[in-house]
Formats: sequence, structure tokens, C-alpha cells
Amino acid sequence: MGKSNFSTVDAILFNKLHQEDNISLRQIAKQFDTCHRVIKRHLIKHGYSYVKRRYSLNEDYFNELDDPQKLYFLGWIYSDGNVFDYPDKKYKGFSIKIQKKDSYILEYFKELLQAEHPIKLEKQTSGYCIGNEYAKLQIGSSRIYNDLLKYGLMPRKTFLLKYPHQIVTDHRPFILGIFDGNGGISFNPVSKMANFAICGTKDVLIGIRDVFQKEIGLVPNKLSKNKSIYRLSYGGVKPVVRIAEWLYSWNPPVNLKRKKEKFDMLLDVPKYGKNMLIFKCPECGHIGEFEKRMFYQLKKYKFKSKFCSLSCSGKFNRKFQLNGCKLTLEMEQMLKENIRGEKKKYLKTKMNIEGLRTFTPE
Repeated sequence: MGKSNFSTVDAILFNKLHQEDNISLRQIAKQFDTCHRVIKRHLIKHGYSYVKRRYSLNEDYFNELDDPQKLYFLGWIYSDGNVFDYPDKKYKGFSIKIQKKDSYILEYFKELLQAEHPIKLEKQTSGYCIGNEYAKLQIGSSRIYNDLLKYGLMPRKTFLLKYPHQIVTDHRPFILGIFDGNGGISFNPVSKMANFAICGTKDVLIGIRDVFQKEIGLVPNKLSKNKSIYRLSYGGVKPVVRIAEWLYSWNPPVNLKRKKEKFDMLLDVPKYGKNMLIFKCPECGHIGEFEKRMFYQLKKYKFKSKFCSLSCSGKFNRKFQLNGCKLTLEMEQMLKENIRGEKKKYLKTKMNIEGLRTFTPE
């Protein structure tokens, strides 16, 4: 238990440290092995005033989620932030810690909160990415802490968070905040391959997946898991383009630039190519096109991928079975001559009247 009885001389010293040296009540309390409430009580008892807050702050900011910027902010706290409660210090609030190069995001959040709190730089000394520099914004406020608890956040949230369906009125800014904090986008301009991914708790990712299915018509993908962390990902140009245009359609005033730039690179590419095989059906002689990647995906089905229809495939299989499940020389030659060539097929992209990007053959 910390010290609680102080003299008049102590109160004079507290006042000097607080008013002249601009030291907060919490810092003074730490020096004298007590809590800030005891320091405050002795200042008042001896007729001294105190600064209610070392740094000014709009503590009513999260009273209501009535603005998309608040939802974006909340998404960041869900992904890269945490709420804390230190009962022994009677100190509650939240913090966000991100890469140093992205610290402008924290400046934006300070502006929203009308906060004067400093952004502190830290270097990772243990765990992953030792030596990396990070920027951290920590806000102490019981009122904001209590508001954030109403929205589903909690201390030590890593494995417990659930998607807040009941409180999120616009999913775009909220999911963008989660993505900017704990997601990734990759795009190879040469191969035209794109991938979108978000990490988080199972319930949060299922919630995001359900929103994507309902809002933009994406087929639900299975979550992957690495130890205790879940991952939701979508591959291919079409789904990633849909996600990108939907996420940013509310015109966010600030977002994570490096991720937005990758989306912009993807959207700026006017056409996307597919490798096609030109093949001849060994049974009926029909010549058609077959997507190369599908050909390799279907190779485990043996002959089915090499025919234009199940009927032709069935005819070939019957001959194969009647020959003791062995290929005759004629059948083997027919299969070898199946692939007649390759070609590139392009799809152009353009915006339709509904503001969505469509893909049409060149």
C-alpha cells in the first residue's frame, strides 16, 4: 500500500513540481510511492489548484458512432490497438501502436480526438521484428474506455473479439480500419495476380466474410489458421477489385497510403490476361479453348480435363476400361495431340453506370 499521509511542506513541493515544473499528478505520485488521487487531495487541502488534465482531449468523442471516421478509428483499435485498465493505478484508456513510417495515421486520430498527447517512438526489443521502430499513441480516459467497452472491445482482446454487427451502421469504414491495421494487399503487375488478406479472430473474420458476401456478392472463402491466428483471403483480380472499390467508396479523408497505392496500381491496369490452351477433343475432334490453370487443377481427374464434354470423356473411358485399363497406341497418340497450342486472352476493365468495374473480352 502506498503512502497516504503528507505534510504541508510536502504539499508545497507537490505544487511546485506540478505548476512550475509541469509534472503530472501521476508522475509526482510515482515519485512518492502513492496514487495521483492522494496528491490531488493534498493539493486541494492546502489551497492549491491542479491541472485536471496534462493534455487536453475531447472525452465525448466515442459517445456515439455517428460518423464514418469514428468507425474507421474503431476498426483500427479492433486490429492494431488495445484498451487497458490498471486498477492499482486507477488508469484506464486505449493505445494504438503502428510502424513509425505510418505515424501520420496517429496524427489524424489525435486531430479527431482534439488531443494534445505526444506520439512516442519505441524500438522493438523482444519477440518478432527486433529493432523495428514503432509509433505509439496512448490516451488515458475512463470515459473513452467505457465507451469502447460498449462497442465490443476489452482488455487482452487478441483471441476474444467478435464482429459488432449491432453497432456498425456502415461496414466500409470499419472494415477499412481493420484492414489498414491488420491486413495486406499484393499485386504483381507482370503476372496480373492479386491477393487480399485480413488477420484476426475467427468471429471477426466470419463477420467480414458475411459482409463481403452480402454487400458485394463474393463467394465465402474458407478461413485459414496459423497457431491461434485466423486469416481471411481472396485471390484473383475480380474479387480484389470489388473489395477495393467497395472499401474506399465512402471517400475516406485519411487512410494508409501504402496499401491504397497497391489498390490504385491494380485499378490502373487496363486489362488482365489469361493463359488459354487450344485443344482438340480426342473423341469428336472439336477444337476449343480451355483455361490453362483450370487444366492443371483438373489433372487429378485424369481424362476428364482433356475432353470437351462428359459424353466424350465417357466414351474414351469405356475404351480404356475394355483394354484392361491400358492405353492403346492409338489412344495414347490421340492424347498427345490433344493440346494444339496456347494463346493469351485479355479482359478489359471499365466502370459501368452503377459505379462498379466490369470485365469484358477485348
